[in-house]
Amino acid sequence: MGMRKIAPVAIALVVVLGTTGCTKATTPGASSLFETYTNAGNVMVRTDCPGADDMLRSPIGDGLPKKGQTDKQRVETVLAATGDDLVDRFGAIATDVVPRGGQVWSGPTDGEYTIEEATGYMIRVTLGTDLPCPAAPYSWEGIPVVFFRD
Repeated sequence: MGMRKIAPVAIALVVVLGTTGCTKATTPGASSLFETYTNAGNVMVRTDCPGADDMLRSPIGDGLPKKGQTDKQRVETVLAATGDDLVDRFGAIATDVVPRGGQVWSGPTDGEYTIEEATGYMIRVTLGTDLPCPAAPYSWEGIPVVFFRD
């Protein structure tokens, strides 16, 4: 396993949910817009499509976006250029850019890497009530995507 640098994270414990190991929590960044929870050490954004919840923090970095992918200007540019394709793919009602916060990784894909906090952004897709949810976390050109219902 590669070298990791993990910044301390302040998480306020609210309630433990059953025996699944999930914990409802708040976290910087996305918490101002979205509820988060912890599962197996990973902090996730709770969405209306549970199978596609986005990972904000991970103790090992797997599932996090690469550094630079969530920069605001990049996310806005990608959505402006390809947003119609994203709408068509999911039959979405709307898309927008929202704060993500959370961690990103940097380094080679097969060697030592660093995990760090980033003031990042992600794409929110609004689905109609009758449209299916993705079955797994989803990214669009390396940008995390979260799904909500109208």
